[in-house]
Amino acid sequence: MAVLATYTVKGNTEELLERYDAAMPQIVEISPEKPLSHVAVPSNGGIKIFDVWESERALGDFAQNPRFHEV
Repeated sequence: MAVLATYTVKGNTEELLERYDAAMPQIVEISPEKPLSHVAVPSNGGIKIFDVWESERALGDFAQNPRFHEV
C-alpha cells in the first residue's frame, strides 16, 4: 500500500531551498529506493516536502540509509 510522508523544515526559506537544490542530485544518486512522487514547496518560514512511497518498507529503507543522513 502506498504511503504519504510529509516533512516540514523550519528556517530561512531561501537558504533552505538553495541547500535542498544542492543536495537533491546527491540524494538521488545514493538512494536505491525512490519515491513514486516527490514535491518540495516553499512555505511561510521554511519548506514542506511531500513524498509518496510504494510501501512503508521502501520509505524505511530510504530513511535509514546512513549515506542519506550524511548528505
